[in-house]
Amino acid sequence: FLDYDWPGNVRELSHVIESAVVIADGPQLRCEHLNILPAREQGGKAEVQISGGSTIALDFGGNCPTLEEVEFTIIQAALEYSKHNLSRAARMLGISRDAVRYRISRFKKTAPDDKGTK
Repeated sequence: FLDYDWPGNVRELSHVIESAVVIADGPQLRCEHLNILPAREQGGKAEVQISGGSTIALDFGGNCPTLEEVEFTIIQAALEYSKHNLSRAARMLGISRDAVRYRISRFKKTAPDDKGTK
Protein backbone atom coordinates (compact mmCIF):
# COMPACT_ATOMS: atom_id res chain seq x y z
CA PHE A 1 0.00 0.00 0.00
CA LEU A 2 2.81 2.37 0.91
CA ASP A 3 4.93 1.34 -2.09
CA TYR A 4 2.19 2.23 -4.60
CA ASP A 5 2.89 5.41 -6.60
CA TRP A 6 -0.72 6.77 -6.40
CA PRO A 7 -0.62 8.68 -9.71
CA GLY A 8 -4.28 9.68 -9.25
CA ASN A 9 -3.65 10.96 -5.71
CA VAL A 10 -6.61 11.16 -3.31
CA ARG A 11 -9.22 10.50 -5.99
CA GLU A 12 -7.51 7.24 -6.96
CA LEU A 13 -7.16 6.24 -3.30
CA SER A 14 -10.87 6.87 -2.81
CA HIS A 15 -11.80 4.70 -5.82
CA VAL A 16 -9.48 1.89 -4.72
CA ILE A 17 -11.01 1.84 -1.23
CA GLU A 18 -14.57 1.94 -2.62
CA SER A 19 -13.81 -0.99 -4.95
CA ALA A 20 -12.15 -2.93 -2.14
CA VAL A 21 -15.21 -2.52 0.08
CA VAL A 22 -17.42 -3.91 -2.68
CA ILE A 23 -15.06 -6.83 -3.37
CA ALA A 24 -14.31 -7.70 0.27
CA ASP A 25 -16.08 -10.79 1.57
CA GLY A 26 -15.99 -9.71 5.21
CA PRO A 27 -15.47 -6.76 7.54
CA GLN A 28 -11.71 -6.57 6.90
CA LEU A 29 -9.92 -5.26 3.79
CA ARG A 30 -6.93 -7.32 2.69
CA CYS A 31 -4.21 -6.67 0.08
CA GLU A 32 -5.97 -8.84 -2.51
CA HIS A 33 -9.01 -6.54 -2.29
CA LEU A 34 -6.91 -3.57 -3.36
CA ASN A 35 -6.52 -3.77 -7.12
CA ILE A 36 -3.07 -2.12 -7.15
CA LEU A 37 0.52 -3.11 -7.76
CA PRO A 38 3.47 -1.44 -6.06
CA ALA A 39 5.46 0.86 -8.36
CA ARG A 40 8.32 -1.64 -8.60
CA GLU A 41 5.89 -4.28 -9.97
CA GLN A 42 4.09 -2.07 -12.49
CA GLY A 43 6.78 -2.43 -15.20
CA GLY A 44 4.35 -1.83 -18.05
CA LYS A 45 4.37 -5.43 -19.26
CA ALA A 46 1.29 -7.22 -20.48
CA GLU A 47 0.51 -10.52 -22.13
CA VAL A 48 -2.47 -10.61 -24.44
CA GLN A 49 -4.15 -13.88 -25.33
CA ILE A 50 -5.66 -13.80 -28.82
CA SER A 51 -7.86 -16.24 -30.71
CA GLY A 52 -6.33 -19.60 -31.46
CA GLY A 53 -4.41 -19.61 -28.17
CA SER A 54 -1.61 -17.32 -29.36
CA THR A 55 -0.06 -14.94 -26.86
CA ILE A 56 1.56 -11.59 -27.57
CA ALA A 57 3.88 -10.15 -24.90
CA LEU A 58 3.99 -6.36 -24.75
CA ASP A 59 6.26 -4.04 -22.80
CA PHE A 60 4.83 -0.55 -22.42
CA GLY A 61 7.67 0.67 -20.22
CA GLY A 62 10.56 2.70 -21.58
CA ASN A 63 10.74 2.69 -25.36
CA CYS A 64 7.20 1.55 -26.18
CA PRO A 65 6.64 0.55 -29.82
CA THR A 66 3.95 2.31 -31.82
CA LEU A 67 0.88 0.47 -33.06
CA GLU A 68 2.29 0.72 -36.58
CA GLU A 69 5.54 -0.94 -35.48
CA VAL A 70 3.66 -3.75 -33.74
CA GLU A 71 1.47 -4.23 -36.83
CA PHE A 72 4.54 -4.34 -39.08
CA THR A 73 6.25 -6.85 -36.79
CA ILE A 74 3.22 -9.14 -37.00
CA ILE A 75 3.17 -8.82 -40.80
CA GLN A 76 6.90 -9.58 -40.94
CA ALA A 77 6.37 -12.68 -38.78
CA ALA A 78 3.53 -13.88 -41.03
CA LEU A 79 5.69 -13.33 -44.12
CA GLU A 80 8.60 -15.25 -42.60
CA TYR A 81 6.30 -18.07 -41.52
CA SER A 82 4.75 -18.26 -45.01
CA LYS A 83 8.22 -18.20 -46.62
CA HIS A 84 7.40 -14.73 -48.02
CA ASN A 85 4.27 -15.90 -49.79
CA LEU A 86 2.19 -12.71 -49.74
CA SER A 87 -1.14 -14.44 -50.44
CA ARG A 88 -0.62 -17.04 -47.72
CA ALA A 89 0.50 -14.42 -45.18
CA ALA A 90 -2.58 -12.33 -46.00
CA ARG A 91 -4.88 -15.33 -45.47
CA MET A 92 -3.18 -16.08 -42.14
CA LEU A 93 -3.74 -12.48 -41.03
CA GLY A 94 -7.32 -12.35 -42.31
CA ILE A 95 -6.65 -9.45 -44.66
CA SER A 96 -6.26 -9.08 -48.41
CA ARG A 97 -2.97 -9.37 -50.27
CA ASP A 98 -3.33 -5.70 -51.23
CA ALA A 99 -3.79 -4.77 -47.57
CA VAL A 100 -0.50 -6.49 -46.71
CA ARG A 101 1.27 -4.67 -49.54
CA TYR A 102 -0.26 -1.33 -48.50
CA ARG A 103 0.81 -1.75 -44.87
CA ILE A 104 4.35 -2.70 -45.88
CA SER A 105 4.65 0.34 -48.17
CA ARG A 106 3.14 2.63 -45.52
CA PHE A 107 5.65 1.44 -42.94
CA LYS A 108 8.57 1.89 -45.34
CA LYS A 109 7.47 5.50 -45.98
CA THR A 110 7.40 6.31 -42.25
CA ALA A 111 10.47 4.29 -41.21
CA PRO A 112 13.63 6.27 -40.45
CA ASP A 113 16.13 6.38 -43.31
CA ASP A 114 19.88 5.75 -42.92
CA LYS A 115 20.38 9.22 -41.46
CA GLY A 116 17.89 8.59 -38.65
CA THR A 117 15.22 10.99 -39.89
CA LYS A 118 11.70 10.30 -41.08
